Amino acid sequence: MGVIVAKNKVNAVNAILAGSDCVLNRLYKQKQSIDRLNKNIDAYLPAAFRGHIFVMNMQNGILCLGVSNSSLASKLHFQKSDLLSALRKEPSLCGLTRIEHKLASRPAPIETPPHPKPVSTSLNHMIQQALSTTNADCFKKSLRRLLAKLGGKRK
Repeated sequence: MGVIVAKNKVNAVNAILAGSDCVLNRLYKQKQSIDRLNKNIDAYLPAAFRGHIFVMNMQNGILCLGVSNSSLASKLHFQKSDLLSALRKEPSLCGLTRIEHKLASRPAPIETPPHPKPVSTSLNHMIQQALSTTNADCFKKSLRRLLAKLGGKRK
């Protein structure tokens, strides 16, 4: 049941993101673009910079890089023109006009929550019993949501 619920959630999220005029869709595409740039940018950086410089944003031909410490930011300042020339050779970055950099710490990766443990049969039975004995719709709705989150079976 838990795998079906997870697939349904993924399908629901994909359906939301599929709308071309959806704000979430634009944000999601921008995040994917930044992730691709982050993967590729290391190839153009000196070895000492790798892991300390990351893409923060790319908009209107301006690439904004985050730098983890001030000494690297100072070094990057003097190497930006070479980096700009190298990056412009990439087909996807030919419209790049400028590189800016800012001191910033790398954002922590988003961790996916662990999968919930399957609901025990006794807890499932108790929730089912509460569902069958109550008349309050809001309480039933909450119990059904709890059961869905826990991966329990509905009768």
